[in-house]
Amino acid sequence: MITKVRTTDALVKALLTEYLDVVNGIQPGDGNDMSALKRAMGHRICLWGGINPHEVIERGTQDDVRRAVIEVILAAAPGGGFVLSTSGGIYRTDCYDNVVTYIETAHQFGTYPINTSRLKAELRRSSP
Repeated sequence: MITKVRTTDALVKALLTEYLDVVNGIQPGDGNDMSALKRAMGHRICLWGGINPHEVIERGTQDDVRRAVIEVILAAAPGGGFVLSTSGGIYRTDCYDNVVTYIETAHQFGTYPINTSRLKAELRRSSP
């Protein structure tokens, strides 16, 4: 298992060559694009992560959390091989409502089979 990946063409090729099963702790940003990762290796490797615990859970609003969860499910979950998770620990204790929003949104939209039309409609509905 590899944690904290940055997506580069060389890394993707190395991962596919080594026959890894899971890439764990994928943090959005830092060059990581979940849609690109899914296209490049989602058919061979389970992608795990996708939610930045500090920017989204600890510092974001409930709307930010909901949107981030829906976006990553839409990008990485269709077809299977995805585990929704934060890419690290949540250390602040004053973000309880955001943690609840994260869990509730995951339950509401992250059940297989993934309904991409419903996810896209929700993103359109909640756009600023």
